[in-house]
Amino acid sequence: MYLKLKTFVKKKIIYNIASPILSKIRILKNKHEGETCYLFGDGVSIKYFDLSSFADKVSFSLNWISVHKEFKELNCKYAFNTMPYYFYPRYNHPYTSNSLQKIHRNFINENDQIKFFVNLSNYPILRNSNVFHLFNKIPDKKNNFLNDCYSNNISIFTGVFRYSISLAIYMGFKEIYLIGCDYTNKIIRRGHWYEKREGIIDAMPDYEKKFLNIASKYVKITSINLNGDSINIPSILYSNFTGKKPKYRENTELVDISILKKMSKCSAFKIF
Repeated sequence: MYLKLKTFVKKKIIYNIASPILSKIRILKNKHEGETCYLFGDGVSIKYFDLSSFADKVSFSLNWISVHKEFKELNCKYAFNTMPYYFYPRYNHPYTSNSLQKIHRNFINENDQIKFFVNLSNYPILRNSNVFHLFNKIPDKKNNFLNDCYSNNISIFTGVFRYSISLAIYMGFKEIYLIGCDYTNKIIRRGHWYEKREGIIDAMPDYEKKFLNIASKYVKITSINLNGDSINIPSILYSNFTGKKPKYRENTELVDISILKKMSKCSAFKIF
């Protein structure tokens, strides 16, 4: 109990001190009111999809879709890497390395039209005009969705999945299509599209049920997937949505080999 209270107090102090930095997010409130968007995760199903089929709406990139060879086909306006301390030199984590940090830094510097969201912990070493720092809460007491989450003890900044959906709602989007967010499916394949092979078949019962139940009161969320079966949200077959048949491609066809070699140095990735 003491440790929980100590953590709560610590977060509150950080939040109050950083309020001017965190308040930058308010300029995006209702910026896309009534629009539809795509949220791209890193699920294995991406290997079967032609990204050019999703060029007609604003896209959110969750982590690594930016290294996909077809990324430029998308109308990507927002990108996320929400891992704490990710951009610090020699940050010791199985999902990153200095060379991968450089890929993300270059992406930020070379795409000033894309707004990039990172954890507040990166503020001392990462400050660009197109970078937004996020922590704990969005400083807006008048947003119904946010208040609904907080009153139900749901942190919107626990994982990039919640981050992205919460910000899409805050920006005013009224419909979200999830692509490559495979944990929302009844039967999933564990792994990432940039890793080798087709992943390991598994189940993910009631993934983010409580959060999705609240979010779905404010926005229509639909999963675009391979088999049409999802949990807690509606779904639609990729073939029905795009009019195209899914076609499997290996990671070496989707990402430049030089990038894959850098990713292979991370112990968490199975690239080759």
